[in-house]
Amino acid sequence: MKLKRIVLLRRDSERLGTLLLEQTDVPAAIIQLLDDKLSRAKLVDSHDEAANIVTMGSVVVVRRPPQSRVRQLRLVYPDDAAPTQGSVSVLSPLGVCVLGHLEGEVCDVGDMDFLDGTSVESVNRAPLARAGGDNR
Repeated sequence: MKLKRIVLLRRDSERLGTLLLEQTDVPAAIIQLLDDKLSRAKLVDSHDEAANIVTMGSVVVVRRPPQSRVRQLRLVYPDDAAPTQGSVSVLSPLGVCVLGHLEGEVCDVGDMDFLDGTSVESVNRAPLARAGGDNR
């Protein structure tokens, strides 16, 4: 399977790289996909260069076939995750799946076949991202 080119903010990539080194209890499939994404990503410095790309702090609408369910989530770091409130960790299967993808793309899922066909329907910047905040 040919993996898509993804785009990451440089600061997200650096923080995620550090986070990846600290993980001991995250499933191997998530670690492998995140590591792969970090190694092949095109890095950009500003949100303007990552327009319509899922970055940390983005509010994303995803569609997950075969149910064709639509779900809105905010992609966050593990400490800020609150799945019942819509904040999904980048170290969850769905979180790592959508990271770095362009609006309208079907996501790379690595070895997590249960996410096959997951697509990014829309991407919106969180208020902190637009204001240049740290977007934790």
